[in-house]
Amino acid sequence: MSEYLFELFVLTVRLYAVMDPMGAIPIFISLTSKKSTEERMKMLKLATGVVVTIVSILSISGSTILEVLGITPPSIKIGGGILLMVLAIDEMRGILRSRMPLEEELAVVPLAIPLLVGPGTIAMILMLTSIMPWYIVLVAALIASLLSFLTLLSSELLLRVLGKSATAALSKFMTIILAAFASEMIFSALVDWGVI
Repeated sequence: MSEYLFELFVLTVRLYAVMDPMGAIPIFISLTSKKSTEERMKMLKLATGVVVTIVSILSISGSTILEVLGITPPSIKIGGGILLMVLAIDEMRGILRSRMPLEEELAVVPLAIPLLVGPGTIAMILMLTSIMPWYIVLVAALIASLLSFLTLLSSELLLRVLGKSATAALSKFMTIILAAFASEMIFSALVDWGVI
C-alpha cells in the first residue's frame, strides 16, 4: 500500500511540474486583470474542466492509443524527453512560442491548452500509461490538475506574498526539475534500446 502511495506521490509531482501552474500565474493574471473575481473564477473552473477531461482521456486510453499507432514506450520516452527538454529550454530563455493569448475562449486557449496541458503533459501521460497501470496515472493526473487549480486560484495571493521575483524564481526551479526529468526520460529510453 505504501509503495502505491509513494508511486502516486512521485507521479503527481512529475505531472504538476510538467503542467507548471507557477509558470502560468503571470499569464493567468494578465489575462484576467480586467475581469471581476466572479469572471476569473468562471474562467479558472472552465480551464480546469478542460484539463481534467483531457488528462482523463489520455490516462484511460493512452496505452490503447500507443498500440493503435504502433508506438513503443522507449519511443515515447525519447520523443517526450526531447520535447520536454525543448520546452524547458524555451521556458528558461523566456520564449513563449506557444503561449500567445487569444481574445476568445481564453479559458480553453491558452490557459488549459497549451499552458497546463501542452505537448509535454500529453507526452508525459502517454509515456506513463505505457509503463504503469492507467488508474494510478489517472489519479496522479487528477491530483496534479487539482493542485494546478489551487495554485492558479491563489495566484494573486502568491504574487502578493512572494513578490514577482520570487514567483519567477520558483517557476524557473520547476523548469530545472522539468529539464532533469526530460534527461531521465531520454536516458531511460537509451537504456531500453540497449544503447547504454
